[in-house]
Amino acid sequence: MTLCLSVPAYYAEVAGLDYSICPTGSGFREMVIKDYENAKFQQPHQQAKHYCSLILIDQYWPSTEQVEGSHPVCRPIFPSQHLTDRVVKLDKGRSYCYFANGLNPKDDNSALVHYIQRNVHALIDLKLEKHKNLYEESMFYWCEILYGTFKFDRYESEVAALRQLTQEEFIDFLGEYIKIGAPRRKTLSIRVYSASHSSEYEADESAVDQTQTIQIDDIFSFRRSQPLYGYHLKEDLAT
Repeated sequence: MTLCLSVPAYYAEVAGLDYSICPTGSGFREMVIKDYENAKFQQPHQQAKHYCSLILIDQYWPSTEQVEGSHPVCRPIFPSQHLTDRVVKLDKGRSYCYFANGLNPKDDNSALVHYIQRNVHALIDLKLEKHKNLYEESMFYWCEILYGTFKFDRYESEVAALRQLTQEEFIDFLGEYIKIGAPRRKTLSIRVYSASHSSEYEADESAVDQTQTIQIDDIFSFRRSQPLYGYHLKEDLAT
């Protein structure tokens, strides 16, 4: 099919546009099921990111439910399929962690999800970069529409805010949100252990200080217990 479309799509590709043919739940069902079933063969860091999304995004399906959901059989909805589109709000000054065994017993690698920060000037330069082609630009607009934010001048407004940021404000922000013991610091640690690191899994899990860190055992019970950020409200995103 892609070969048949290559000739009429040539000039669009020259202009920087692109297209793709992807399997979905409404077609290519066997391919969709196979992709979901192969999720256990993902690299540990991909599994860790998947768990992070499961914990933080209220409307997010685990791959096991996606496999079962691909079969056209009438059934009750799964716990993760409630119709909401918001992000889980973590409590101020609290740390959270989630431990999991790697899904592929033959993979000896483990993974830890963490966030990387950039300095302000590098972040400004990154946001001021022009779109490399029409496809990249169209995907930016499409994501704003898809997530319902509709902030098409996002980069410009974010750069303007960054340029107004003073060194004192940045230091205050680090003291309020980032440094260990900060009153509004929120951290989430996702740790995926391979079979060869099972002893470390048990040791790390038993060593969690329950007075300082909340250990997540059941992702969906935790999600239901937490409040959600409001729908694209600035005051909610700042808390």
